Amino acid sequence: MDTTVRNVAVCSIGATAMVGTGPIDQSFVRDLADDERGQALVQSIITLSHNLGYRVVAEGVETAAAAAILADLECEEAQAY
Repeated sequence: MDTTVRNVAVCSIGATAMVGTGPIDQSFVRDLADDERGQALVQSIITLSHNLGYRVVAEGVETAAAAAILADLECEEAQAY
């Protein structure tokens, strides 16, 4: 995982620690159906968020395929862009 992706993922979760939700930025969701590495990264973000006791909200969910993948990964909420 490159440094930028790691930093974004950590900041995404850390920035919302006070409110109990872990957002997944639309940049991770946009090509989710066609990106196995992206799915692995999103699964890791969801798992980390759940382990920290946070609900997960995916942002920029625009397709049924992405919504289905996120549901399978146990993402609690999805928001369209």
